[in-house]
Amino acid sequence: MPFGNLFSRDKDTHAVVSEDKSSHGGDADAAAAELFANLDSSSRIMLSFRCHNLPNMDAFSKSDPFLVIKLDGIEIGRTEVIADNLNPEFVSTVDLTYKFEEVQKLTVLAYDADTVFNNANAKALDLSKQDFLGSSECELASIITASGGQKKLPLVLNSRKKSRAAVTVISQEIPEQNKLVNLQIQVQDLPRMKASAPYFKISRLHETSAGSTSILAYKSEVKPKIKNPLFNAAEMSLRKLSGGDTSSPLRIEFFNWVRGGKHSYIGEIHASIAELESACELRNLFPIVDKKSKAKKSTSKPIGFVSVAKCSIREKPSFFAYIAGGCEMAFTVAIDFTASNGDPSVSSSLHYLSGNQRGSPYSQAIDAIGHVLQHYDTDKKFPVYGFGAVLGWRGDEKSHCFAVNGNESNPEVDGIEGIKRAYEIVLPLIKLSGPTLFTEIIQAAAARADSENVNQSHQVYQVLLILTDGVLNDMDATKNAIVRASSLGISIIIVGIGNADFTNMNILDGDEIRLKGSAGIAKRDIVQFVQYNKYLRPDGSLNSAEFSRAVLDEIPAQVVDYFESQKITPNPPTLARVASSYGTGSSISGIPPAVLPQEYLMQQGQMHAPAPYPSPIANQPIPPPNPYAGFPPPPVPSSTTFYPPNI
Repeated sequence: MPFGNLFSRDKDTHAVVSEDKSSHGGDADAAAAELFANLDSSSRIMLSFRCHNLPNMDAFSKSDPFLVIKLDGIEIGRTEVIADNLNPEFVSTVDLTYKFEEVQKLTVLAYDADTVFNNANAKALDLSKQDFLGSSECELASIITASGGQKKLPLVLNSRKKSRAAVTVISQEIPEQNKLVNLQIQVQDLPRMKASAPYFKISRLHETSAGSTSILAYKSEVKPKIKNPLFNAAEMSLRKLSGGDTSSPLRIEFFNWVRGGKHSYIGEIHASIAELESACELRNLFPIVDKKSKAKKSTSKPIGFVSVAKCSIREKPSFFAYIAGGCEMAFTVAIDFTASNGDPSVSSSLHYLSGNQRGSPYSQAIDAIGHVLQHYDTDKKFPVYGFGAVLGWRGDEKSHCFAVNGNESNPEVDGIEGIKRAYEIVLPLIKLSGPTLFTEIIQAAAARADSENVNQSHQVYQVLLILTDGVLNDMDATKNAIVRASSLGISIIIVGIGNADFTNMNILDGDEIRLKGSAGIAKRDIVQFVQYNKYLRPDGSLNSAEFSRAVLDEIPAQVVDYFESQKITPNPPTLARVASSYGTGSSISGIPPAVLPQEYLMQQGQMHAPAPYPSPIANQPIPPPNPYAGFPPPPVPSSTTFYPPNI
């Protein structure tokens, strides 16, 4: 079997096999170069604190306050003690790792140092012997997305007593942690018999008491049957490559790829990033030496040479920097209403709601993912679409993309609870049908992304969540829709609900091989597929933390890659976050975005209490639930124009 233009991952090297870019492997090579860069999208941030109007707990002087900071219930730091001050501004900061894909709970507890202390260090103080001044808890994301990356939180001492005490938390990114190394090397004069398909590994050397150990940091693609091959330029995290130290030595080992996994060692060089930079500038060569051979003479004679075509360091903008600069994350949900989900009145249905305190798998997935994303959207208004259903309010028209609130001109609802409410109310108004088609949904979300006219002063990024239970019936058209959308500011999350065979969904997830369609090759990977059932606990409940982490893990890198491709840099931290100009809820005068089809019809006098409709699964009527249970009556629009227009 020839090498061809393919990616071959074997159990040993995970090296990528490609042909020379000059022949016909260019796009594959470009994908290969970034495949193992392993860039870290998390950020180390620093929190600063100042308090306001603290209660005075001392009889003859003012309180001596200090703060204790906890993340997810675990103490991560304390400030210093400031004597006699009810409005202290603390010098001590707390460093932590910010992770977009996780719900991180921050707790701030204020104390008055009530014991004799000789210095301002609060770390040794026994908290049980100090006077408690109040506490506050919030999600870390709410601070990062607040104006200027700072948020004022009330300090609660007693829930029955009002207090003016508060703490302001300021978030800042720790500088110089996102440096990238752009490296490209060429090997020369390797013996043909020893290196017909060379590739290389880069490892950082870690010194321990037991000696030096190697930690693998990068693997290159394979360059078969090329004399003096020039490897693809690769951009790698300086932190992962050398621990952030440009003078730390690296081991670059060269191997010959052999089918079956028995790859042969050729030789190696040792050099730091600083030495590679110097060699690039001075055009020096590094001799490749065999350090594993038992023959002494082989260790001194070069097997070949390495030249450095590129070696430079740049600071990559972080996801945190874009968010702090006012970037908006717009969240859109699409729900599968195809018949394969099962009769909603039967407990085995994936849409079963009656008597299910947890909610259906669809509502649980919306809750878990939406709870993370809601902090990044200022107006908290989210478009909700459905697909694969027959719509009664459109004369039993089958639709593969419809606004769940019935308002095609403005499909937004208010908040995550609004999404779940819209989903629950529309269920008895539709007939589950099919087939499972994604194309129109992706096109609608892509149109929203395109309408934003993203630029340096208007940074908006769309996230489309598609919840589906079945095998895709328009794979080729979906591929093309994704390829076309890949040039826009959008990511697509596909969550597979239920026990169907989702093998083909992984084709859309371009983690290893860039997605191709008849429309071309995707400009970047914008799809993440996750199977819902893999994150269920033994009792059937969803492990929301692990699920949301898996679903959202790739979003930060995709956001940064998109803005970099558009040459858009993070703006300075903004003191006034501005909502997206698209879909603010005012495009239709007097029509609240959360009003649903049933409500429109009832307000027009064209519909009374909904009658049971034939089940698409069994010929038994499904008794509709009370759509207003637990909710206040819907507002009455003042406008005389009602939607949807096809009524």
